[in-house]
Amino acid sequence: MRRQEASRFHANGENPRSDGGGESPPPSPGIGRSREHAARLITGQDSYKRLEQIGDLQRIAGDERTDASLRALAVAELDAIDQGGAVSSAHQRVSAHHSLAELEAIAADLSRPAGVRHASSASAARLHAVERTASAAELEQLAREALARVKAARKSTNGSRRPAPARPTASSDKAKLPVRAFVFLWADLHDWWTQYDVAELAIALTDEQWEQFEETLAGTIAFAESLRALRSGSRAAAR
Repeated sequence: MRRQEASRFHANGENPRSDGGGESPPPSPGIGRSREHAARLITGQDSYKRLEQIGDLQRIAGDERTDASLRALAVAELDAIDQGGAVSSAHQRVSAHHSLAELEAIAADLSRPAGVRHASSASAARLHAVERTASAAELEQLAREALARVKAARKSTNGSRRPAPARPTASSDKAKLPVRAFVFLWADLHDWWTQYDVAELAIALTDEQWEQFEETLAGTIAFAESLRALRSGSRAAAR
């Protein structure tokens, strides 16, 4: 199997994928679990976590069902580990891109509610914007939190509560998202316009894409006006 050497160790106890003892603490007395004990016997360190992380990278790299770009990243990170790179950082980068790929898949899935898809797309865009400047740990945390928010909104949307009676409107056949999903969506869209080059978009967008943007913008403005009026009325009534 490819990269089986990742879990092999030299006779003198050195790990060929290890960049030193900085990622693993010294052995702790009294730990009896077999996996930990075996790692200490082989390496002299509590390095089972690194072994698991390398195993995760190997699994992703060898899984043909996984997105090709994610597999390529896992292969590149394993190669970097071969050259002495840190295991934890490699695992964090691949984990972040795994979450990012899932966000992009949700955004492209037309069977998902529009609010969930929009939140996924906005979250993915924000991650792409910071992936070159954020540390591996920061990127993994941001991606994990973004995916958790989208999944929470999706779970709320697919809850088992009995739906409210249909209203006589043009959109009455669509399931309504909870307030929580609205908050998540607009939190992810905060300052979204700063992430794009207007001149580039003006040239690159097709007529169909522009019309879709105009339609979404018009609907958003109409929604905002209705919401603003209702909030003003409810506040006035409360005084």
